[in-house]
Amino acid sequence: MGNFLAVSAVRDCSPQTVAAAIADYARRHGLDAAVLTADTAVNGQRAGVFAPVDGWTTVLWPPYFNIHDIEAAIALSAATQTLVSTMHVYDDQYWVHVLARDGLVLDRFASRPTYFEPTPQEAERLGTRYKGDPAITAAALGVDADVLRPYFRHLTDDGPNGRAFPDDEFDLDNTWVLADVWRRMGITYPEPVSAVAVAVDLGSGWDSRLPVTDEL
Repeated sequence: MGNFLAVSAVRDCSPQTVAAAIADYARRHGLDAAVLTADTAVNGQRAGVFAPVDGWTTVLWPPYFNIHDIEAAIALSAATQTLVSTMHVYDDQYWVHVLARDGLVLDRFASRPTYFEPTPQEAERLGTRYKGDPAITAAALGVDADVLRPYFRHLTDDGPNGRAFPDDEFDLDNTWVLADVWRRMGITYPEPVSAVAVAVDLGSGWDSRLPVTDEL
């Protein structure tokens, strides 16, 4: 089985503020969430919040959070009144990026929006919805759109292959390219996992209580 990953980044917020916002979000959905400052290892019930790097505090969600991270990111952006970037991976097959600010989605991108072979009408809708606009994302992040544009391309079995830039670590058809994309956005992927500053125990049953985005 492949990787089912979800990571988010919150701009200009401390780990404690982010952790408190995550716990509040979980509690609003009936979960017994708690912020942990000791024994902070990420596991199937815990999210890890990392110390900020270049103004971005990152969150590593529990495994299989990939259908929950978009709604969580939107809620976090509303609670913190700032910009939140979230990435998720489905089974090492494709990656998704959503950018939200103040509770509103600014941009959405998926590398394979038609992975589940929808009907032609649904394929057209998903392709448009998850097309991504590098100019919008770049403007919000304060970076050059040209450094994002090569990544915002839908993948097919025929390509594109290779790397967006020679100094990237991953090819475009490798879902770990999300780390390269974040780097171009000014965000550092959180590692090592043991470097968690604050953890949030989401509470038992989070996977059935937290809101879901089930398109991709």
